[in-house]
Formats: sequence, C-alpha cells, structure tokens
Amino acid sequence: ILGVLLIVPDLAGAISDALSWFAKDEDFQSVVNESVPIFSGEHGRGRAENFLGRFVYLTPLALAYFAWRDRDRPEVLLLLGFGLALFAETLVQWRFMNSLSIVYSLLIALTVDAVLRSSRLRQATSIQRAGAVAVLIALLVVLFAPSGRTDRPHVRNFGRMLRGEETVPVGSQLHARFVADAARYLKDNSPARSSPFEAADYSVLGPWGDGHVLKTIGERAVVQDNFGDDVAPENFALAEDYFREKNEARALELLAPLKTRYVLVRSSGSGHSNGYSFDSLFSRLHLLRGGRGALPGTRDQPISVDEPLAHHRLIYQSSSMKARDREPYVMLFEIVAGAEVVGIA
Repeated sequence: ILGVLLIVPDLAGAISDALSWFAKDEDFQSVVNESVPIFSGEHGRGRAENFLGRFVYLTPLALAYFAWRDRDRPEVLLLLGFGLALFAETLVQWRFMNSLSIVYSLLIALTVDAVLRSSRLRQATSIQRAGAVAVLIALLVVLFAPSGRTDRPHVRNFGRMLRGEETVPVGSQLHARFVADAARYLKDNSPARSSPFEAADYSVLGPWGDGHVLKTIGERAVVQDNFGDDVAPENFALAEDYFREKNEARALELLAPLKTRYVLVRSSGSGHSNGYSFDSLFSRLHLLRGGRGALPGTRDQPISVDEPLAHHRLIYQSSSMKARDREPYVMLFEIVAGAEVVGIA
C-alpha cells in the first residue's frame, strides 16, 4: 500500500479528503445536519428510532450472535463485517444510514428467520407456535412503530398518487417547493445567459443548500452551492461575510468581483452561520425586507433602522411556510445601482 501511495501521490490526497468527512472541526461539516452522530443532541434518540426503529438497540447483539453462529461461513461474516463498519459510521454521522439500510434490512430478516427456525419453536405445539408468532408480530410493531409515524405522510401521498390526487409536500419537500418556485421566478424574470458556452454575465447568492436548485431550475450561476467549501472555498467564506456585514456599501464591495446581481434570502442566511447580529445585512433583509423599521435588538432597547437599504430591491416573496409565521419563507432581492422616481404631481 505504501508503494502505491508513493507512486500515485494524489491517492493520498483523495484518502485525506474522504477522511475529512469525519472531521469535527471542519467548517462545512460542522453545519451539515447529517454529519452529526445519530444519537446526538436533544432529539438524537427520536432521530435514531424514526429512521431505524427500536431494532437499532438490538443491532450490536444481532451482529455478535450471527458472527458466532455463522463463524464458518465467510460470505455471512463479510456481510456482517460491512454491517458493523456501516453501523459504526452511522453512529458517528447519520448520513451513512443510507448505506447501512441495506445490511440493516437483511439483519432484521435474519433475526426474524432465526426466531421462526429456532428448535424450541419447531418442537412446540401448533397453538404454542401460533402464540409465539403473534408475540413476534406484536414485538415487530413495537420495534418499528416510530418509523411508521415518520413514513405515514409519504404513505398517504402514495395513496393520493394512486387515486390520481395531488400529493402534499412535507418536510424537506415543502422547503424545496418554496425554493424551486423562487428559482422558476428568477428564470422567468431575469436576463438569460448570453451564451451557454460563455462565462456567466452575473451570479446569484443564496444559502449553500439551495445552490443546486438555483442552478438546475433557475439556470443561473451561483456563488455557493451544495458542495459547500469543497468547491470555491473563497466563495463559501464570502457568502457568510456578506450576510454578516453591517454596512451595505462594504457588503456590495465583497460581491462585486463575482458580479452578483440577485440574492435569495431565507432564515438561514448563508446557511453556515452561527448567528447574525440584529443590525447585520441579513437581519435587515430578512426581517425588514430591506426597508426601515425596528429590529428586536435587546429586550429594553430595540434597534431603529431609519434608512432603508439603497441598493437592494425586493422583487419576489413567497408566502410563509406556517400560518403563524409573519415573514415570507423565501425572498429575492435584486442588487441595483439606485432608483429614479418619475411621475406627475
């Protein structure tokens, strides 16, 4: 292995990049939701049970049991080895649950099969076997009830689809719908690229997690996208500096080299901030829509904004995601040189 690394030095860099996904101090990974351990935080237990059911607590025992029972079967040991590695990775970062799910499903099937084929059950009477199967079914219901609650909205949507009815977006799908609608508006109401083979005439800034939608549906060049700081780390940092800036002129100077013309704003700002001050550009865009008004500030001393932003024009706003929310979920601002008001009085 050492010889291969010496012959192909780029391979060592690739391995280092892959291992960086487990880094706890990496800026991008620290704000990616699925990078956290599956049991971490206040809702960690609920997250694990919703995704994997309560069988997650039995997984180490099941892996150990089948490794001992089938210790003479290499193909089973290989499967269990993959399962153990993926289970450990999922405990560290729950993103690996997607890969674990295949082995996890097989492990559940092996466990059920082992119970049904046990010598005690084979020797029991028909009434005893029926009772044991009923208990097993009840246990499976208890183990996977949390997952059922999570999947219920999607099952209902599947039923609507079969009946030819319109499906109801939920969770991340609902968020994506709002952003996709804003991207379609941008595509229909902003200048198209002069040529697909030439450099973009301007760019669009939004939260990193919305970058792919703005590119694919809006068909516009973006400052940052879902690859985070893995692509153009300088733009990743610049996006945060822009939303954090308190002075509009200085904020626009940051965007000038990227020819940014439109800014998509929602509650996350750049998408990788630890929080914004009440007098930041983000707060003025998100809470005041670029206008004048009072920002929360401290409890005893709200911040009064007397001058609206001079170079950010609100061109689109969605409805609120929840009825009790006051702010639009998504807004689009155009960066303009200024405005000339013409009329007859």
